[in-house]
Amino acid sequence: MAVIVRSAGTARAVSRELRHHGVPLASTTPAVLLRAEPAAAAIINACRAALAGTFGDAGSPPEWSTAFELLTSPLIGLTNLDLRRLRRRLRADRPAEAGRDENLLGVLATPDAATALVRELADEPLAEQAKRLERAAHVVAALRGVVEAAREEERLVDAEALMWAAWQASECAEAWRATALAPRTTRTAALMAEAAEQDLDVVTVLFKRAEVWAERHPGAAAGDFFSELAAEVLPSDTVAPQGIRPAGVAVLTPAAAAGAQWEVVVVAGVERDVWPDLRLRDGLTHAGLLVDAVTGRLPLAADGRRSTAQDPAEARSQVRGDERRMFLSALSRASRRLIVTAALDADCAPSAFLLEVAETSGQKLFNEDGGLEPAPDAADLTLPGLVGELRAAAVTGRLEGADAGERARGRQAEQLLAVLACDGVSAADPANWAGLGQPTSAAPLVGSGQEIRISPSDVEAISKCPLKWFFQRNGGGTGTSDAQRVGMLVHGLAERAEREGLRGEALRQALEDALPELGYPDTWLGNIERQRVRDMIGRLDAYLGSVTGPALVEQTVDVHLDLPVPKDEEEESAAADGGESAASADGGRAVDAGAAATGGEPVPEGEPIPVRIRGRIDRLEFLDGAPPDPSADGVLPAGQGQRVRVIDFKTGSGKPDMPKRNAQLATYRMALAALGYQVDGTGLAFLGMKPRGTDPGPKILPDGMVLESSPDPETGKEWDVKLLARAALDVSGASLMARSGGHCQWCSFKASCPVNPEGRRTVA
Repeated sequence: MAVIVRSAGTARAVSRELRHHGVPLASTTPAVLLRAEPAAAAIINACRAALAGTFGDAGSPPEWSTAFELLTSPLIGLTNLDLRRLRRRLRADRPAEAGRDENLLGVLATPDAATALVRELADEPLAEQAKRLERAAHVVAALRGVVEAAREEERLVDAEALMWAAWQASECAEAWRATALAPRTTRTAALMAEAAEQDLDVVTVLFKRAEVWAERHPGAAAGDFFSELAAEVLPSDTVAPQGIRPAGVAVLTPAAAAGAQWEVVVVAGVERDVWPDLRLRDGLTHAGLLVDAVTGRLPLAADGRRSTAQDPAEARSQVRGDERRMFLSALSRASRRLIVTAALDADCAPSAFLLEVAETSGQKLFNEDGGLEPAPDAADLTLPGLVGELRAAAVTGRLEGADAGERARGRQAEQLLAVLACDGVSAADPANWAGLGQPTSAAPLVGSGQEIRISPSDVEAISKCPLKWFFQRNGGGTGTSDAQRVGMLVHGLAERAEREGLRGEALRQALEDALPELGYPDTWLGNIERQRVRDMIGRLDAYLGSVTGPALVEQTVDVHLDLPVPKDEEEESAAADGGESAASADGGRAVDAGAAATGGEPVPEGEPIPVRIRGRIDRLEFLDGAPPDPSADGVLPAGQGQRVRVIDFKTGSGKPDMPKRNAQLATYRMALAALGYQVDGTGLAFLGMKPRGTDPGPKILPDGMVLESSPDPETGKEWDVKLLARAALDVSGASLMARSGGHCQWCSFKASCPVNPEGRRTVA
């Protein structure tokens, strides 16, 4: 099938719209500017860096700018956030002396170091990023090997061999091929496949270009080839072979469609002043007169001489003839079915061409009153729209009140859905319909007798809503937000400030060096955001200047506790933020109030709950006694009764509802007490909140950095132990509770939450 439109600009607009609606498009092979294509530019830049020696050698690591360009290129695919996380993880047990990127560059220096890192992080969240780092190390080593071999043999480096070494070491060929051939059942999958196809085509063009260049310049240096590519300003055609693509809709102009044939052709946009476009051509240069003069077609004047004067009516008639020939060429491209369309509204009306086609084919365009009769609106002519219409018909045909026609239509819809499901359209498979599927597993999250792993920051999130916590921990988040990136940057600077003794101007300069990583634009709003981060660092600097004692930063606490089952387990009293109602994520079943469930088995009252608390403290200040020597793995050693204070930095502006019963601080207090420390103060330092008065430091909650006592002096109940035990039980059984409250207003999981109306979905 083909869609033919009058101009190239309209063709691009139609292509974008069809792609947006998931319609597959026929492949094209336009001219490419290689240095502007990310996939080709990555190979070119890596090869130029190898020739320039900026990748280092066996005794020296690569330069950071070159390494950063490679790591963030399509060949490796790491993001700025990935690099920050890797940098912090490496710095945890490998103190960097020369600079913050010393460890990262050291891993890139040799494939053996990168492989060792992959084994070390195999069971950690950064395992995938470590594998990408290993691929980058192999690319660096491969490029070095080609350059060093050429130097040892005293010959010029071959451009094709250099590019092939980088391409082969990147292992992108199979990965991109698999993505390009993956079923395009969703819009995202289609876009990913199309991008992979484009990248593979561009790389093929690059290698073909290198082959042709080598034939034309035998014995030339590889650097000359890459310099030529870098200096190009215009796209160039290619003779590289193109892969076979699945059939799709071709969107072309009449000139591009000339000579080709399709079974179905849609000639779109046949509107007044669009097609035909009767504007006179070459009004400035009059190039048409030059052709007429050469061919002897200039009209004769009264004196018998050729005249360049042109009759406007005749010129417009010539333009109309050209437009008609173009239109007839477009109409003749169809071999079975031809569709001609035009829009009818306040701004558009069909052109005379469409009226002529309708009259010739016997189509009725006018109603009884003599006005144009537009065609009725069609359904959503996309794959998702078709599946939705078929599903609605299938469900309607199964209802008790359905008549014979609806039942027959429903059976036809079921047959079509079965065909689509066999072709890989997941939305057509009833097994994927919301409301029909059964739980994929009824097993508890934590097996019987196993420890329940939980972090101090998890306790607060679980207390608000265990279901939301589960979604966020298992890939349901929306990605890293701007606020999270700011938080990571500020926390990283807080760590550096303590380790490197950065204060005052040194700390502010470290911030200025790191600010570009946030990617704020050079606009008024960007300046406001940058100033907000500067204010945070100013409050951090003021706080650090007010503390005189020693401190440890980014220390991991790892404690094993046996907690009693809480006696009071009513869900309403368990919600930490005053939740209104509760329902379980598997259909509304609540946890039984008489017995807690861990590992799917009832736990008798008084039976201990095994819990492992593991989390990282932003700042641990020692009020007396010397801090212990930091361990190599960053885990806080056991204490000797030292008095300590816990500080957790917050870059947001929201305040907790009950700061004196803050779940995160209470969990830190229990963990440190179990390690042998005497906790004499815990506080949340709000760097993103402007303090009242003239105090330049941050607002710290709770007041006086004192939590409520536990056990309670009046009731004798240990509220913090109960809070932690309740959180552990909430995330260990076979069902998860969904709690409503103020946090539901901004929750991104409403469509999957049984508490909210939009989460209670059924098929009919």
